[in-house]
Amino acid sequence: MPRRRALRVLAAGATVALVGGLRPGVARAEGCGDQTANCQRQGKVFCGGERIAACLYTCCEPGEECCTASDRYGVVGAGCCPVDMRCGDGGYPSCACKIPCGREGLTCCSVAGEEVCMPSTEANGAQVCCPPERRCSDKCCPEGEQCVRGKCVPYCENERSRGVSRVYDPKTECCTKDGIEQKYPIRRYERCRKTRVPRAGYKPKGGGGCGPEGGPKFPDGYKKASFLGACQAHDRCYDTCRSDRSECDEKFAKRVRRACASAYPVRGPKRHACMRRAELYSNAVIALGSVAYAEAQSKACQCCP
Repeated sequence: MPRRRALRVLAAGATVALVGGLRPGVARAEGCGDQTANCQRQGKVFCGGERIAACLYTCCEPGEECCTASDRYGVVGAGCCPVDMRCGDGGYPSCACKIPCGREGLTCCSVAGEEVCMPSTEANGAQVCCPPERRCSDKCCPEGEQCVRGKCVPYCENERSRGVSRVYDPKTECCTKDGIEQKYPIRRYERCRKTRVPRAGYKPKGGGGCGPEGGPKFPDGYKKASFLGACQAHDRCYDTCRSDRSECDEKFAKRVRRACASAYPVRGPKRHACMRRAELYSNAVIALGSVAYAEAQSKACQCCP
């Protein structure tokens, strides 16, 4: 959030003129001519006035508004209201917004009981004050970004790991509900489960036999009944991003039973034994397939768009 330049409070009280040694902005002089010239040499504008034997003043930047307060002895304080601000109705040292604020993208907001022109954002069709964490110089960072070193950068509020920056690169990383995750390859499938999307150019694989990739292989059927086609289709289903695992397993169970019925059309011991083998395979993928499914999805998907 850009820090609003508060009024530069000079001093108050007649004792200033009596203290030996000059303070910033206070000069022992008759009149304020020298101080006016001093401000001009800095390219600034004199703001202040005389108080007894002293000149209380400050130098305002061009465009700032000079505000002073006085009593019967003269000026008791002087300060500058930032561009887009004016002297407050309560007088020095308060500032208030110029309505409308002088620059596009700014709106008048109340901060700690004081008015200030600050970056605005649109919400429900109206301009509202920018949330503090999204204020960045004279602009409001988009939602999901925060101001870091004067620049709006993507910021993952969900990242809670100690020692890990919440700033991330949307080209290679994702902000998940559990924090920042690498977009691809997926390192922790469960963190990307809800946000994952198909990876461009990836084609599902299914050329292996029955059994997990890189793991033990099982017979591709029972005697005359071949389960190979069912196993390959099941692999392709697991290897398709965002496929429904339960649906993949159900289709596999139907295919292996169909393979038995095709190989042994007549009911009898051989068909019964084949169906038992098919049931064994079906139960195995339901009970043990979660790891294989997560690994396949981690290759077929990326963590977020």
